[in-house]
Amino acid sequence: MSYKLAVAAALVALCLGSHPPRYAPRPSYEPKPSYAPPPSYEPKPSYAPPPSYDAPKAYKAPEPKYHEEPVAPPKYDFNYAVKDDYSGADLGHSETRDGYQTTGEYRVQLPDGRVQVVTYTADKDGYRAEVNYEGEATYPEHTYKPAPAYKPTPAPYEPTPATYEAPEPAYASPAAYEPAPYSPYQPEPYHPSPYDPSPYDPSPYHPAPYQPEPYHPAPYRPAPYHPPTYNPAPHYQIAAVKAAEPEEAVAEAAPVTEAAAE
Repeated sequence: MSYKLAVAAALVALCLGSHPPRYAPRPSYEPKPSYAPPPSYEPKPSYAPPPSYDAPKAYKAPEPKYHEEPVAPPKYDFNYAVKDDYSGADLGHSETRDGYQTTGEYRVQLPDGRVQVVTYTADKDGYRAEVNYEGEATYPEHTYKPAPAYKPTPAPYEPTPATYEAPEPAYASPAAYEPAPYSPYQPEPYHPSPYDPSPYDPSPYHPAPYQPEPYHPAPYRPAPYHPPTYNPAPHYQIAAVKAAEPEEAVAEAAPVTEAAAE
């Protein structure tokens, strides 16, 4: 069967090789397609020029403004005084100004008990002061007075709570250790039992006779043979195809199949 198929394939290849297929020429299209030129846009877009910026100006600090002197000349009058007999403070101050003419007086209590009185005048000629003292200076003797002794306040009595202490357990004193007297090891004497093997008496061996099972082969029955039917391969003939007119459609070449001769 395989031999027949190989012979048929060889015949088909021989037929195809001796008569190569013919194809129609490529169709030509007239007239050739024409393309319109790219569109042009009018008018072309115009762009405004980039803005221009002035250079930054240098920073200039503003000039300070000074307040002008008042038109009217200053004029005022004030005074205050403190006199405390308990602490011995005796001080005060009074002043009068009219334009550039100023007069005043202040009193200060000195540590030695005197009172310093300063009378001053200030005008276009400058500052002038006159100092006077009232009272006599006294220097009392310094007597040492020991600092008072203070007894510390006793701390409040706070009884300390009694802490419970468990009694220590009483253990009986262990008995004195008395080791047992030393006795050397004395193994027991070894007495092996006498060897007395039993006599060997094997039983006689009687094997069973071999009896194989009878062989009955099955009868041979071959399957019936049915030879395959042979169908020869079809023969192909290539027909020539004429070129079609440009206006007509291009016809495709088709193989012509002949009936196989039996």
